[in-house]
Amino acid sequence: GFDYNSYMLQARYYFVGNTFAPYLGLGFSRWSTGTKVNSLNDVIPRFLAESFLSKEQIQDKVFGVNMYYPSIGVQYVNLESRYGIYVEFDFLVNVANGRSAGYGGAGLVWYL
Repeated sequence: GFDYNSYMLQARYYFVGNTFAPYLGLGFSRWSTGTKVNSLNDVIPRFLAESFLSKEQIQDKVFGVNMYYPSIGVQYVNLESRYGIYVEFDFLVNVANGRSAGYGGAGLVWYL
């Protein structure tokens, strides 16, 4: 988003499949602001702000949250066209205080 920064690193273990490959993953993510944001009402996804930010971070409008997340998903793989489409469910856990929330997502992978 415009009012925050994020990055992530994830490792996945794929179970063998021809076209559809289920997988398990484990990742780490950092979600933060570089400077004071105008309003935390603008921070998206809103449920993360409600689930993970402390009262002090909300008042200061500055935050930094480290999270780890186990995930489960399935990926459709088309090696001839060199792409994959995946759907996954992540369970985000705040490293500092153990607060957690579920999150789902979908994406596209292009193989070089």
